[in-house]
Amino acid sequence: MADTTGKGSSTRTLSAGGVLKSRRGPRGTQPETFVRAEVLTALGSRSDTRLFRAARANVEVVVSRIPLRTAWMEFGVDGQADLIGWVQIAGVGVHLEVETKSESGRLSQAQLWRKEMVERSGGIYIATRSATDAVSQLDYEIAQALHRIQTNI
Repeated sequence: MADTTGKGSSTRTLSAGGVLKSRRGPRGTQPETFVRAEVLTALGSRSDTRLFRAARANVEVVVSRIPLRTAWMEFGVDGQADLIGWVQIAGVGVHLEVETKSESGRLSQAQLWRKEMVERSGGIYIATRSATDAVSQLDYEIAQALHRIQTNI
């Protein structure tokens, strides 16, 4: 029997085989949270890839109880991708960041700067709207890296 969880018109269905199936949200779009979950499942199941959810948040914490004082702590980096980890290429770990977007989502200026910095440093930055696209992009980047290694570029 299927277990359905979710809020509003966007739901996730876990089939008897344990496969996460997402339904379309309002106006036929797929929410970014579902895209992120599907990408993490698809890329995380590969033996050459390790990815982790990267959170960005501002949190108010208690600094002292008497007198009560609080301060804001910031976690994460401006522009960082949703998923951060590495992929092994020719026995070497290469930094990997994957930013998931809904069908209407666009990279912010901070994300564009982060993408440029990661790529200039020899890492891989993927912006994707689906798990299939993320796998295709990663396979392409791995093939390009292997070609550069073989031709000493």
